[in-house]
Amino acid sequence: MKKGWTGFAFLLVLLTQAHGQEIWRQADGQGHVRYADEPFPGAVRVQSPGIAGWRSPEGPQSSLTAQGEAQAAKQEAALGLEIASPAASETVWGAGGELEVRLLVNGELQDGSAFSILLDGVEAPWQGEPPVLRLAEVWRGEHRLRARVLDDHGRELAASEEVRFFKREPAIPKT
Repeated sequence: MKKGWTGFAFLLVLLTQAHGQEIWRQADGQGHVRYADEPFPGAVRVQSPGIAGWRSPEGPQSSLTAQGEAQAAKQEAALGLEIASPAASETVWGAGGELEVRLLVNGELQDGSAFSILLDGVEAPWQGEPPVLRLAEVWRGEHRLRARVLDDHGRELAASEEVRFFKREPAIPKT
């Protein structure tokens, strides 16, 4: 049941932000998450990465001025990143080694930002548009996943906590 409410809350966040409304989020120590359309004590503003600008890792690189570096440092302190799916200790079923990853970004992404996904400690190629990414060749077993936002110099601006999950695939009948 908790999984369904989490998905509903994530969908609500995306839909309301598509219309320019602010969403506020707060998670307590037991993992309960509360969303609201007005600020409340302990809440942080949630922003969908689809609304903020971002550039893929293959995009053109630009140099930062001293002012740009100061802005990046300020942004680094304010930027938050979470993996919404797969959840910690979740068992994900799927065929063909494909894995869908959903991200939540709290704060504004700077121009030149790029997403990086680490699967079992190794940079993984991905496809899609944030907040929904797809990884290929994630086979059955236990895996660790971590997401990062990098500036145009490859410096880490924000990182999610590492999520440990389990991938299962249908058995292939022997012929």
